[in-house]
Amino acid sequence: MNRYVTALGVFLAVLVVTVGTATVGGVVLTEETPDQPGLETSQWQLDNVQPDSASEAGAIEMASTEPTNTVVVHVGTAQGSGGSVLDGIPLQGAEKAITTGSAAGRERGVTTLLSTLVDNGHDVTLYTGSTSTNSFGESPTLADELADADAFLTTAPSALSAADRETVTDFADAGGRVFVGADPGEARGVTDIGAAIGIYQETGYLYNVAENDQNYLSIFAEPTGASGLTDGVEQVVFRGAASIGHAERTPALVVEPNAERSTTQRTATYGVAAVSENVAIVGDTSFLQPENAYRADNNVLIGNVADYLVTGTVNESAREQLGESSDGAVPGNGGVQSPRDP
Repeated sequence: MNRYVTALGVFLAVLVVTVGTATVGGVVLTEETPDQPGLETSQWQLDNVQPDSASEAGAIEMASTEPTNTVVVHVGTAQGSGGSVLDGIPLQGAEKAITTGSAAGRERGVTTLLSTLVDNGHDVTLYTGSTSTNSFGESPTLADELADADAFLTTAPSALSAADRETVTDFADAGGRVFVGADPGEARGVTDIGAAIGIYQETGYLYNVAENDQNYLSIFAEPTGASGLTDGVEQVVFRGAASIGHAERTPALVVEPNAERSTTQRTATYGVAAVSENVAIVGDTSFLQPENAYRADNNVLIGNVADYLVTGTVNESAREQLGESSDGAVPGNGGVQSPRDP
């Protein structure tokens, strides 16, 4: 019996010591646990990592009161339309169907500009190259389409044939207005159209990791001086721009000094738009898209492009001769070499 009492006493003693130690340990832990310091590293502060953001407002307006002009539009080959129910929805007032909606391929990207032109009483004709035929089974050439036109717009200059690009330069020489939206990769088309007037596109794309509109590819551009293309523009946003240079003039729009070009990683002030008489070339088409049209002053730039297209003076006799001397050769001198490229 004494043996069991002794064992029970030892067990209770151990239990008391264990519980007491746990309690004391708990107190010690509570007293010695240090306070967690506040986060002081600047990059973890929300205000320091929040990207720049452009405002979104305004309307697309035209200042021109020119009577009805005809603008021929070329957007290259539509991609990814897949026979969507959104395909083939006509833009009211256009001679040919201009599709709209997210599944409408490349045509969707110019609907804001075309709607502005149509709303202001101008006619729009879509040129699709050799993919379309008339009632006689013939494919109309660009020269045929421009025979009664006042302006030409393309967002895919490299998709034009060499003969068509020559027609474009002849059309500009005749006084017709030409606007080229040239995303990265369109250097060949830009060179063929701009060679005679000194406009070229550099290889690669531009980006800015320091100042951008929520994405390093969404760069800000500003005008360099007075220009009809940039009148009223303070800042625009381009979602994927190529550098556009002019051998004889200052670019119409430039990006911030700390922008870089993908092919060289060289930091510089890059031009992204150039204007020379009847030809205007912008190294981006994203600003025309519905989702970007009202970002910063993109809406003002779109209105200016519309005004530019309808304010030329075409020489009728010169326009009637378009395509007569075309032999498919590359126009101009075959290319203007970028001063920054080796």
